[in-house]
Amino acid sequence: PIIGHLKSDGLMFRNFLRGFTGDKIHAVLCGVGLNLRKVLRRLAELLWPYENERYLRQMLAILWSVSALPDESTKTGELLVI
Repeated sequence: PIIGHLKSDGLMFRNFLRGFTGDKIHAVLCGVGLNLRKVLRRLAELLWPYENERYLRQMLAILWSVSALPDESTKTGELLVI
């Protein structure tokens, strides 16, 4: 049943490999695809907190820069945080 789900979910509609050996290769490649999806999903779960922290830092930097006003004492227009 797993191969049928892999074929429908992974858009692998037809087996173009010939003969009995082709069927074996196709089954192995379906298993490889399933394992690769599991590995990628696990990596995404492990890296999510780091990506979330990076996103939070970017949002805080944007919010911090919005609340800043230009400093009139400098000619370059650098921002002075109030």
